[in-house]
Amino acid sequence: MEIRRCGALLAVLALIGCGSSHQRPVAGEWPTGAAVVIRQLRGDVLAVVGADRVPAARRALADESQLYGLLIAFSDVAGCRHMVSSLGARPGRFALASRLLARACRPLQHAASLFTRAATRTDPQALVAAVHRADAALALLDRARLALGPVPAAG
Repeated sequence: MEIRRCGALLAVLALIGCGSSHQRPVAGEWPTGAAVVIRQLRGDVLAVVGADRVPAARRALADESQLYGLLIAFSDVAGCRHMVSSLGARPGRFALASRLLARACRPLQHAASLFTRAATRTDPQALVAAVHRADAALALLDRARLALGPVPAAG
């Protein structure tokens, strides 16, 4: 189990800087790209909220399948800044959305660090803290999405 846990953590470290794999869009595509990033990060946060209590976190850390799901979600969360920076040049009218999205990355980065601690030390309290920290970003993500206004669906 410890070898698998180390392998999973190595995968996290490899993925942390990866974020989204799409190329930097032109300025006219910024709001669509931002909406995709927001949707992805929201989904990742919602994927981990089940581990928001110590008993559930303990079970998640002991179950390889649940741990793998947490690993995937928190690796995306860890890549928040990279995903945001890959959006490219932001048109001026989306300044508020951009600021809110950048602010959301702070608790998400902290959540990813807490998850790493939780997984390496099998620490359910650290996992609960990671989930709560990630959850704190939801309101900022929602406000960023609203600040985008109507956005055409991504192709």
